Amino acid sequence: MEKTTKFLVFSILALSFLAEEQLAAKFDPFQTGPYEVLEFHWGIADTGLWKNVEVWAPKNASGTFPVIYFSGSLAQTITVRSVKTFLSHVASHGYVIVAPWRSGSPNYTVEWLDPVFEYAEQNILYWLVAAGAAIDIKPDFSRMVIMGHSAGNHINVNYLKRKGCRNFLANVHLSPVDGVDPFGIIPGDFCITPGEDVNFNIPTLVVKAGLDPIPGTVINPACAPANLSNERFYNAMPGNRWFINATEFGHVDFFEEGFVEGVEFLNFCASNDTANKTVYQDFTGGVVVSFISAMLYPEEYCEMLDYVEDPSLSQVGTVMYSDVDSATRCTAQCTWEPEQTLFSSEEYLYEEYKCINQIVTTKLFVYSLLALGFLAEEQLAAKFDPFQKGPYDVLDFHWGFAETGLWKNVEVWAPRNASSQLPVVYFSGSLAQTITVQSVKTFLSHIASHGYVIIAPWKSGSPNYTVEWLDPVFDYAEENLLYWMYSQGASINTTLDFTKMVIMGHSAGNHINVNYLKRKGCRNFVANVHLSPVDGVDPFGIIDGDYCITPGEFVNFNIPTLVVKAGLDPIPGTIINPACAPAHLSNERFYNAMPGDKWFINATEFGHVDFFEEGFVEGVEFLNFCRSNKTADKTVYQDWTGGVVVSFISAMLYPEEYCEMMDFVQNPSLSQIQTIMFSETISETPCSAQCSWKAEETNGTLFAYENLSSGESFY
Repeated sequence: MEKTTKFLVFSILALSFLAEEQLAAKFDPFQTGPYEVLEFHWGIADTGLWKNVEVWAPKNASGTFPVIYFSGSLAQTITVRSVKTFLSHVASHGYVIVAPWRSGSPNYTVEWLDPVFEYAEQNILYWLVAAGAAIDIKPDFSRMVIMGHSAGNHINVNYLKRKGCRNFLANVHLSPVDGVDPFGIIPGDFCITPGEDVNFNIPTLVVKAGLDPIPGTVINPACAPANLSNERFYNAMPGNRWFINATEFGHVDFFEEGFVEGVEFLNFCASNDTANKTVYQDFTGGVVVSFISAMLYPEEYCEMLDYVEDPSLSQVGTVMYSDVDSATRCTAQCTWEPEQTLFSSEEYLYEEYKCINQIVTTKLFVYSLLALGFLAEEQLAAKFDPFQKGPYDVLDFHWGFAETGLWKNVEVWAPRNASSQLPVVYFSGSLAQTITVQSVKTFLSHIASHGYVIIAPWKSGSPNYTVEWLDPVFDYAEENLLYWMYSQGASINTTLDFTKMVIMGHSAGNHINVNYLKRKGCRNFVANVHLSPVDGVDPFGIIDGDYCITPGEFVNFNIPTLVVKAGLDPIPGTIINPACAPAHLSNERFYNAMPGDKWFINATEFGHVDFFEEGFVEGVEFLNFCRSNKTADKTVYQDWTGGVVVSFISAMLYPEEYCEMMDFVQNPSLSQIQTIMFSETISETPCSAQCSWKAEETNGTLFAYENLSSGESFY
């Protein structure tokens, strides 16, 4: 492209001939705009999206307002409220800002972004009016700006490269950073290739903080290393582009005061401790407003580009340069050509795993069908279909910390219209109870609909394998659960049976359960369910020493146990992640450690969280954190998982009536999905639900069960 205007300014004097009074701007972009701003929050529970979304918009405005999509720091893992003053400044000038984020959930694959845009296009007007905006406000999704800070720009560039322009007409990079980690150690996932243009052309403003490439301490990397940031993005843009270096400021110096103070205290990013951060917030908001106003309203505001080309108009020390075709200086448009993609190493790894897994699965599946072929489906005398919802309407309610004084939140699922005594199932959720159990609410509701009360504690960010906190949960439930159920609408004729309980968990939640049974004893548990159980305290298996299972040894309790493995459990989500359930730490490790009656099912086609709620599974699929079967029917898998659990616990707790339900956990021909099933039983009485326990030796060595293989009783 012919470049007709190239200029580089290294000092304010170099452009002193552009006197400030010559600027014909219609407003001061560094001041708050004419509109009062409203802010509101879409939570994951509100929208079903994989991210929270914050929105800033003019409150008292009538008319059409362009939409800005903002992608926040650390690949959207930091709340965008950390820059609320900056975003509010921009919104006050007549823009609607949509900003997704979610703690701990970086995702550079960008497939999840279109659902955010689509939800916003369909619902934002309703939400705006409900939050107090003028009834005749109209967000304009035909003229959008894409903007990000730090690694949020990695997401934005990936989106434009892989998905195209959508309706984006201008692009803003604030201290952009490439790569998937701040150290730049993990190779291969970069959105920019130095020396090459990207495959889209859009007017772009890059705003660099001068201290970006300076480490906060001698042991930390810079928050925006020179080789991965700022100029790397500017040089890759093939169209009109502007560059501003705010030389005196650090990577997060336009953030909220408390956030900046925290960064300064930690020295995580270099920061200017003495500079006026409020002025810098106003400056950052002002140059962004100037640029996007010139792009979206060129006939009225093209001259506002002077604020991003003339350092003499800045309140802070800046270096500015640009590479612009003067004929299209204020032309807002985007063009795109699809990338030429190759089969990725990650996809190759998955195909290799899938091929091996399919060969092994097919052989074992055929063997299982032959071995159990004598169990014809018509011989099953089941009294109900466990894979269908049960006869009871289900209520679901929440105990928070403030209500109970417990260390965990507790969710409860229970039959609403039952007039009988109901057994209690304790459920220990994923990542050692740090993920909300609402992530498996359909599965738990399925079980409750068959006449069981489920107690499920959890607390974000609070894994605890020492289990002392569990007894207070059980004690509180025994004293208060029935009252809470009545208050939520349960039948007054319902009673609870805490004398025969089931202990159940998913993933590392089973680590907690096994630790409890080992250290505290059986309590009143008489059956045990492990769903994709995982041992250890971290998914990488790096932290040594805290395992609940010792390979080659039995645990010190005996309880009927069902282990349900997802066939894709041991397969990594990507080539750089560990598997969510590594083979040596999961499933068979637990099965082999159980000394009594035990059953094993492998749902060969499904992944670690494929029975979770749809939005959660989609998030995991986008992240590729756990391997998932993206084409399988997850609803069928939810029903199947609920059904085999209902079959097992019904047979254990009601043996005289439902012992034959064990056929559903022993005969693959009765499954709606492909399974491998095997079992070992030593009890003379089938469907014998009981638990026995021996205290561990004081030196920590597990009690050995040397004679169990010969069929002798537990004690």
